[in-house]
Amino acid sequence: MNYRSYLEYLASPAWRARATHAKRRQDYQCFRCCRSGLPLEVHHFTYARLGDEWPEDLVALCESCHAAVHDLLPHLSREQQELPFTVAA
Repeated sequence: MNYRSYLEYLASPAWRARATHAKRRQDYQCFRCCRSGLPLEVHHFTYARLGDEWPEDLVALCESCHAAVHDLLPHLSREQQELPFTVAA
């Protein structure tokens, strides 16, 4: 999937449904800092099933925690990148 297709996917009803499910599953709290009431973003643990993600492939994070996870990723091995970040960190 190229970048344009990825952006189109993120605008699709299928992605919105998966993202909403991830947020609901966490009771609309950030997985990392456990704060609620903040806008949440959904992070992929893996892109292996992009477009057909499993619930455990996704996690809801506040903007700050999502940025922190992405800042950490370049410093991790490929195997560590696909672990839940609370384990990998």
